[in-house]
Amino acid sequence: MSDLYQTQEWKSIPVRERYCLLPTMEDVRPGALVKVENPQIKALEYCLQEKGMKSYREKDRLWFVSKNENLLEDIAKKSMSHSKTKSSYPISEEEKEYHTSIGKFFGYPKCCVKTFVKSLDNKLLPLREWRKKAGMVLLKGDYNNLFDYTLHVPCGLECKGTTKIAEEIKKCLENYDKKAAEHLRKFNRDSIERAAKKCITT
Repeated sequence: MSDLYQTQEWKSIPVRERYCLLPTMEDVRPGALVKVENPQIKALEYCLQEKGMKSYREKDRLWFVSKNENLLEDIAKKSMSHSKTKSSYPISEEEKEYHTSIGKFFGYPKCCVKTFVKSLDNKLLPLREWRKKAGMVLLKGDYNNLFDYTLHVPCGLECKGTTKIAEEIKKCLENYDKKAAEHLRKFNRDSIERAAKKCITT
């Protein structure tokens, strides 16, 4: 079935969506969210069918995908309910529950989900805060390269749950789609290097 990743259908899916999707297709993560335009929908449907994946299409271009129908059904309900509410501070219990469910769907470490939700409660921007911390460590030369393969915001630089899943994602992508692996690595590293430069200039 790995031949699927050599097909024209797979390669026509944008590389950013491939690195989100592939770890779910290969059972590294329980679920993924991908965004495709109309020309790529048939290719996506073909690939999902070949791998026995179920999907829930939200709005026009967003697709939640998983092999676990119960997990997919739960996130579909939460997503529909969440789309009708507006985010505000302090963060509501419903909003916290939604982000917790999203974390479970994607298979993020529980510690990272908890830290993410807490940071929202404190009006922090979790991704910006993470990149700043990682950038400072990069400048010191202590940066763990596995963080280049994360698909979530880690709770900290010592998070073993993050490095474990990042290592699995790295192996999966390098085994089946080297272009997707390199794209993810470069995307994460570039953003952290930009944050590091800001640390130098401020």
